[in-house]
Amino acid sequence: GIRCVPEDRLNWSPGGAASSPLGLADKLSGFLQFFNTYLRTQSMEGRGETPPPSASREEALARLDAAFDAVMQLIRDVDEELLEK
Repeated sequence: GIRCVPEDRLNWSPGGAASSPLGLADKLSGFLQFFNTYLRTQSMEGRGETPPPSASREEALARLDAAFDAVMQLIRDVDEELLEK
Protein backbone atom coordinates (compact mmCIF):
# COMPACT_ATOMS: atom_id res chain seq x y z
CA GLY A 1 0.00 0.00 0.00
CA ILE A 2 2.88 2.41 0.62
CA ARG A 3 3.45 2.56 -3.14
CA CYS A 4 -0.05 4.04 -3.62
CA VAL A 5 0.18 6.83 -1.04
CA PRO A 6 0.57 10.30 -2.56
CA GLU A 7 3.92 11.91 -1.77
CA ASP A 8 2.32 14.68 0.29
CA ARG A 9 0.57 12.10 2.53
CA LEU A 10 3.55 9.90 3.45
CA ASN A 11 4.04 11.67 6.79
CA TRP A 12 0.38 12.60 7.28
CA SER A 13 -1.48 11.21 10.29
CA PRO A 14 -5.26 11.17 10.61
CA GLY A 15 -4.83 12.56 14.11
CA GLY A 16 -3.87 11.78 17.65
CA ALA A 17 -1.45 8.90 18.05
CA ALA A 18 -2.30 7.40 14.66
CA SER A 19 0.73 6.45 12.57
CA SER A 20 1.54 7.95 9.21
CA PRO A 21 1.98 5.64 6.20
CA LEU A 22 5.77 5.78 6.66
CA GLY A 23 5.31 5.07 10.36
CA LEU A 24 3.15 2.03 9.62
CA ALA A 25 5.73 0.72 7.15
CA ASP A 26 8.45 1.14 9.80
CA LYS A 27 6.34 -0.67 12.42
CA LEU A 28 5.73 -3.57 10.05
CA SER A 29 9.37 -3.93 9.04
CA GLY A 30 10.42 -3.70 12.70
CA PHE A 31 7.96 -6.43 13.69
CA LEU A 32 9.11 -8.70 10.87
CA GLN A 33 12.75 -8.23 11.88
CA PHE A 34 11.92 -9.02 15.51
CA PHE A 35 9.81 -12.03 14.48
CA ASN A 36 12.65 -13.39 12.35
CA THR A 37 15.23 -12.92 15.12
CA TYR A 38 12.98 -14.47 17.74
CA LEU A 39 12.21 -17.58 15.68
CA ARG A 40 15.88 -18.08 14.82
CA THR A 41 17.32 -17.44 18.30
CA GLN A 42 14.40 -17.94 20.71
CA SER A 43 15.48 -14.72 22.44
CA MET A 44 13.94 -11.29 22.77
CA GLU A 45 17.16 -9.72 21.49
CA GLY A 46 16.53 -6.32 19.98
CA ARG A 47 13.06 -6.00 21.48
CA GLY A 48 12.12 -2.37 21.84
CA GLU A 49 14.97 -1.14 19.65
CA THR A 50 13.76 1.00 16.81
CA PRO A 51 15.82 2.52 14.04
CA PRO A 52 15.28 6.15 13.12
CA PRO A 53 12.09 6.72 11.10
CA SER A 54 12.24 6.25 7.36
CA ALA A 55 12.85 9.54 5.60
CA SER A 56 11.35 8.50 2.28
CA ARG A 57 9.12 6.00 0.52
CA GLU A 58 12.23 4.37 -0.98
CA GLU A 59 13.83 3.87 2.43
CA ALA A 60 10.62 2.41 3.88
CA LEU A 61 10.28 0.07 0.89
CA ALA A 62 13.91 -1.05 1.22
CA ARG A 63 13.35 -1.86 4.90
CA LEU A 64 10.14 -3.75 4.12
CA ASP A 65 11.79 -5.68 1.29
CA ALA A 66 14.73 -6.66 3.52
CA ALA A 67 12.41 -7.73 6.35
CA PHE A 68 10.16 -9.80 4.07
CA ASP A 69 13.21 -11.38 2.41
CA ALA A 70 14.54 -12.40 5.83
CA VAL A 71 11.22 -14.00 6.79
CA MET A 72 11.01 -15.80 3.44
CA GLN A 73 14.55 -17.14 4.00
CA LEU A 74 13.52 -18.30 7.47
CA ILE A 75 10.60 -20.19 5.95
CA ARG A 76 12.93 -21.83 3.42
CA ASP A 77 15.32 -22.78 6.24
CA VAL A 78 12.69 -24.37 8.48
CA ASP A 79 13.74 -27.82 9.60
CA GLU A 80 12.47 -30.31 12.17
CA GLU A 81 14.49 -28.73 14.99
CA LEU A 82 13.06 -25.28 14.38
CA LEU A 83 9.54 -26.67 14.16
CA GLU A 84 9.98 -28.38 17.53
CA LYS A 85 11.07 -25.09 19.13
